Amino acid sequence: MELKLPFGMKDGKLVQVTDVEQGLKCGCVCPACGDSLVARKGETNIPHFAHLNEIKCYGAVETALHLAAKDILDKYKTLRIPPVTATENINDEFDDTLLLHDAQLIKFDKVYLEKRFDNFIPDIICVKDGFQLIIEIAVTHFVDSTKKKKIIESKTSAIEINLSGIRRTVTFEDLLEAIYVTLDNKKWIYNRKREIVVGKIRDIIKKLVVSKKNFKKFVLCPIKSKGENKGQFVTTDKCDDCKYCCSYEDNPLNSDEFIICAGHAREQYDELFKKYNLKHFKD
Repeated sequence: MELKLPFGMKDGKLVQVTDVEQGLKCGCVCPACGDSLVARKGETNIPHFAHLNEIKCYGAVETALHLAAKDILDKYKTLRIPPVTATENINDEFDDTLLLHDAQLIKFDKVYLEKRFDNFIPDIICVKDGFQLIIEIAVTHFVDSTKKKKIIESKTSAIEINLSGIRRTVTFEDLLEAIYVTLDNKKWIYNRKREIVVGKIRDIIKKLVVSKKNFKKFVLCPIKSKGENKGQFVTTDKCDDCKYCCSYEDNPLNSDEFIICAGHAREQYDELFKKYNLKHFKD
C-alpha cells in the first residue's frame, strides 16, 4: 500500500502528524513543494498529511523521509553500519568468503544533508575523524548505475538505507530504529577498505586447476612439496582445512573447476590478515 505523508514542516522544523492539530490548524507545509498541508486524523483513516490543493507532489514522502533521517542522524549522530564482507574469488559473482569488519555502531562528528560532493549530491554525508561516509536513503528510488559510478570514482564509502518497506504509520521512533538498530535494510554501495583489501589479496592469489581421476579430485598444492620447489598433488578435500584455501570456483559452461589459493604467498597473505584484522567465515 502507498505510504502516506507522515511528516510536514512547521516553523522550519519537521513534525509528525500525531503532534499537531487536526485539519488546517496544523499550520504545516509540504517539505517538498511548500504547499499547505491538512492533517487528517479521523477515526477511520491512518493519520497523515494531505496537500490542501490536492496537487500531485510525487517527491513529498521521499523528501520527508530524507529530512527525518537527517534530523535523526543530526540529533544522535549515530548509525549502525552493516558488516563488511568480500569474496576472494577472481570474479565478484561468487558468495563472500571473507569478513573484513563486523557490524558496528559509529558516533559521527558532523552530518550534512544534500551537500555537493565532487560532481554529485549525496542524500547525507557523515563525518568521523575526517573520514566521510555517504548515506543514501531509498524509498521509491534506489541508487542508479550513474550515481553508483560517481560514488565509486570518488572512492568514498557509501551505504544505502532501504526504507521502502517502512510501515504506513511511520514515526520518528520507527525511523530511529531503522537507522540506529536495523541491519537488514542497509547495504554497502561501495566500501573503500573492501576495495583496498580485495585488490591486495587478488594480487597474490592464484587459481589452481582441479584434476579429476578415478572419481577423485586433485590439485597441485604449493605448500606440500617434494624436493626443491615442487608441489605435491593432494585431494581437494584437504583444501577445506587449509587456511590458504580462499575459495572454490567452477564454470558450469565447460566443467572447469579451480581452487583459489594463496599458499604460494603465505607470508604476504598472513601479513594482510594481521594488518587488516581479517577473518574467513570458516574460521
